[in-house]
Amino acid sequence: YCALNPIRVIDPNGDSCAVLLAGNTLWPVRHMAVLVQKEDEKWYLYSKDGDDDGSLKTVLGFELGTPDQVGNVPYSSVQDFLDNYRLKEGDEEPYYTEAYVLPTTPEQDIKIRETMVNELDKKYNLLWSNCAEAVNNSLRAAGIKTNDNECIIPLKNINPSNYIADNIIPRTMYGNIKRVNPNGRIEKPKKK
Repeated sequence: YCALNPIRVIDPNGDSCAVLLAGNTLWPVRHMAVLVQKEDEKWYLYSKDGDDDGSLKTVLGFELGTPDQVGNVPYSSVQDFLDNYRLKEGDEEPYYTEAYVLPTTPEQDIKIRETMVNELDKKYNLLWSNCAEAVNNSLRAAGIKTNDNECIIPLKNINPSNYIADNIIPRTMYGNIKRVNPNGRIEKPKKK
């Protein structure tokens, strides 16, 4: 339990997921991903970054991250991930600047991982298949609220600016997830 470090590595239930927000990319829109525990009690990153062929995407002149992350590298805790993950070798600053850790069941963790893998298989599209939409769909598939309006609204009744803010912009979606799930906790990288 807690990788023999119960002071630094806190996971009282032994089952959680962490919604991640990157603060230094595509400012002010940002990027989001999810860190999920597997049965081995390690944490794994799932992030919709790259195209199906593993190449980097460029949108509006911005290079978006690296090829998709599909839960291949284990981390002992959320804090271990935040302190040690770098987008590129040699980067000084952490890529993800905040994690919102939500209590989940092992069954929810499995659903989040499975849905994220399916989302990563979809071709990237800035409007309907991006990082925020992948995280949103994964959490909702596991029964976790992501905003106040969980019902399907007929398209003609959708305010386009609200839809874009709530479902496309990572910074806004991350804030919504925190607001509607007050039982989570915030973790940030430690200053070195």
